[in-house]
Amino acid sequence: MKNGFLLLCLLLSFLTKAQQQYSFEEVDSLQKTATRPVVVFVHTSWCKYCLLMEETTFKNEEVVKELAQHFYFVSFDAETKETIRFNGISFKNTTGKQHDLAFALAKNESGFSYPTCVFLNAQNEIMHQQNGFTDALTLLKLVDLVLARD
Repeated sequence: MKNGFLLLCLLLSFLTKAQQQYSFEEVDSLQKTATRPVVVFVHTSWCKYCLLMEETTFKNEEVVKELAQHFYFVSFDAETKETIRFNGISFKNTTGKQHDLAFALAKNESGFSYPTCVFLNAQNEIMHQQNGFTDALTLLKLVDLVLARD
């Protein structure tokens, strides 16, 4: 009995610290009733810095709290083969490698890299792109900057 209770406590602790994630389709639907800015974490399964961010930055209690309170958070595998409908447009993986939506969100004047955090306003327009590994403290500063501009 004691072991079962301990396991339940550990599971609840993990669930409360996990980042609330939405799909692009869910964000489209949610924006119709409660508009908020969006954070899109563009990553791949093979990128070591992407995995490091998933294990550190997005499990930081303050980051989890701030993103849940002010944003819709989308974790997006840039190599998915799924067709995604977002903001009235259907996006596909036409190259067989990089998804067209990943390219649309994370490409900037200096190129494209993983990971990239993209901050969108409530109208799904890009407000800021943060390329490369981003630690929790830096991400929290970006959250404050984006919220001040929104």
